[in-house]
Amino acid sequence: MGTVAARGELGLHLDQVPSGENTIVNASELHHQPERLPKPRTLVRFPSPAPSTWPRTIRGAVTVSPNAVTPTTEPDAGGPSPPRRTFWVHLGLVAALALAVRLAYLLAFKRDSPPLGDAIYYSGEALTIARGHWFTHPYVVGPAADHPPGTAVLLAPADWVAPGSLFAQRLLVTLVGVAVVVLIGLLTRRLAGDRAGIIAAVIAALYANLWMNDVLTMSETFSAAFILFALFALYRYADAPGVARAAVAGAVIGAAVLVRAELGLLAPLVLLPLILRSGHQRLRQLAAAAAALLAVNAPWFVYNLTRFDDVVLVSTNDGLTIRGANCDKTYNGIGLGFWDLSCALDDPAPAGSDESEQSTWWRDHGFEYMTANLDRLPAVMTVRVLRTWSLYEPEQMNALNQGEDRERWASKLGVYSFWLLAPVAVAGAVVLRRRRVLLLPLLALPVIVTLVAASFYGLVRFRLPAEISVVVLAAVAVDALMSRRERPVAAPPIAT
Repeated sequence: MGTVAARGELGLHLDQVPSGENTIVNASELHHQPERLPKPRTLVRFPSPAPSTWPRTIRGAVTVSPNAVTPTTEPDAGGPSPPRRTFWVHLGLVAALALAVRLAYLLAFKRDSPPLGDAIYYSGEALTIARGHWFTHPYVVGPAADHPPGTAVLLAPADWVAPGSLFAQRLLVTLVGVAVVVLIGLLTRRLAGDRAGIIAAVIAALYANLWMNDVLTMSETFSAAFILFALFALYRYADAPGVARAAVAGAVIGAAVLVRAELGLLAPLVLLPLILRSGHQRLRQLAAAAAALLAVNAPWFVYNLTRFDDVVLVSTNDGLTIRGANCDKTYNGIGLGFWDLSCALDDPAPAGSDESEQSTWWRDHGFEYMTANLDRLPAVMTVRVLRTWSLYEPEQMNALNQGEDRERWASKLGVYSFWLLAPVAVAGAVVLRRRRVLLLPLLALPVIVTLVAASFYGLVRFRLPAEISVVVLAAVAVDALMSRRERPVAAPPIAT
């Protein structure tokens, strides 16, 4: 008789194992390969040299005996087991690292720089909201819906504390960016265990394509947070499908729409398939999810109907975007697949038009140009996608990013780090597929990025949803490689 006990949450007990033929199983494989759970006369071999280095991939303990193998803790039908204290300590240290990286970048490069690009609107609108003038335009007279309302609303508390302080707004975004790092770690732990979660958080803390956004008063950092909230809600629904969880997932996706409209694609691309495959109460679940999504967005939709002459659902930005992406300058030459503001400014709506009418004017003229140049559209759409994935003129994109307050050196670092992580992420997807972990929510994000780029124009920051998938999946691959290296080459059976 003998007992082998691992520290923390890992403990396997060998009680009265009979002599004779034995099967050797690596303990690090048991959690993700349940079909390899020990059977009678099975010995569990731990990696050497010391218990402190044993894999920590098994939640709870497994008792190995000649008669039965059962978990000593009941599985949780609603999701994974709670994180251990050591995980929280490590995650806290990584959060401190993420904060240090972002504060260093903020203080060194963004302390006094003015807002550029869309940040001009978000920063001004946040101050307007903080002063009590909700959703009036910060620079012209009239109502404003240039972008979805979420980012400006979430920035406004910075102006309540320090009115008119761009630095305070940027500091708030920085703190949200640190929270995104923590959420990435928690999501990855949910999918692949504690160590993978910490690896993902470290990657996120240091990944240039994340920290570049986390000091700018733009929508990317807030949308990253809502993407992660949506992923948690979707995975929780997948654990135990039901009407209540479908409604929660629909509501979270609806909230994400109020930050970035394209995140609404998570509903048809992920939530709908999950509901259809749930096998029970599908109509009730669909109705609950749709009702929750609409309930979150309805106040904004209805409010806009009362303010504008033409219909405005999420924002008036679609017309400007479509017109600027469909003109001679973006269908040919060095601007191929990009966007040009002058295309819209050279085509103003009739005098007296409000924002909604201006948007409708630009949208109609953009579609007219598109239909008149259908022969060029396949090439244009291809380049849009390639630009977004840093596969077409990356140096030109690095230069163009300066127009949105992203330094050229930082953009270049982002390109190189993406090229490094992307193939590793593919390996991570393979690992999760072999472990039969649900991949649909993570794989839907690159699909959304590609659809948005093809439909509008190519820009690296539009890739943000996919960056989350890349970080998570790359961490899974690294963790799997580390587990593989810990496996013993050969070991004699445990004597009985």
